[in-house]
Amino acid sequence: MGERLTVFYRTTASEGNAPRPDWYDRRLCLLSLCYAFDMLSSLDVNKKLVLLHDGELRENGNKDTIKRLVEPRGEIVELIPKQGNSKSCLLALEKAANLSDEGIVLFSEDDYLWLPPAIIGLIEALTQIPADYATPYDHPVRYQTDYPYGKDLQHWNNNIYLTDSRHWRTQESTCMTFAVRKRTLVEDFFVFVLHIDNGKGVPSDRELFRHLQKLGKYQNESGKRRMLVGPMPGLAVHVDTRGLDYKRPYVISWEKESASIAEKFSSFVTR
Repeated sequence: MGERLTVFYRTTASEGNAPRPDWYDRRLCLLSLCYAFDMLSSLDVNKKLVLLHDGELRENGNKDTIKRLVEPRGEIVELIPKQGNSKSCLLALEKAANLSDEGIVLFSEDDYLWLPPAIIGLIEALTQIPADYATPYDHPVRYQTDYPYGKDLQHWNNNIYLTDSRHWRTQESTCMTFAVRKRTLVEDFFVFVLHIDNGKGVPSDRELFRHLQKLGKYQNESGKRRMLVGPMPGLAVHVDTRGLDYKRPYVISWEKESASIAEKFSSFVTR
């Protein structure tokens, strides 16, 4: 039997306050993830999609689209009462850690646009190079020393790796959209708990991955030192103008990718 993959996709009825480009549509984010999920049919992968809906699904204006997309690929789990960002993230981590089977787990937030080969690429990263965690996101901070939210810390392994389909580089940190093997997640679970809430109801993701990789103030801590990698160029993008617009012209036109997904799945996004 080949790899086992479980995707945990977190969403809710309400939109957050992040600034978005004009072409943003949360339905397209889920559609693009499902398209990348279906691309795994070319591989020997036992796969399942689990959508964790924070709150009642009936309150979501996109509930019909969600059902049409998710039910043929897995299941929808409603988190009632509504948990909020940090608690729903912790529940996703707990569900993954308690899976009966070993394999790869992919956690996805609901405001990422995915390229078709994205999930295949993440599996390659975790099976072909010595990576513990893999993100699909090529964040602009990697290229901007004057990034307003703080530049990356020096990594202990500044390296570039090559898989069957692309280049990957070590990264300081990422958001809460990433892939990891279940056994690694279980071993590192206490670190996730430490950083699950930054005091504002959201995970402290940057601090989390610095801790996991023993960077900065964590460099002398005991325990396993993990490695996070990300693709060059990206396989998915966080659809937030604070990253999309910051000085760096992306190699990929994410607006065009969004339009391509909308055209391919027009029956799902026609209002």
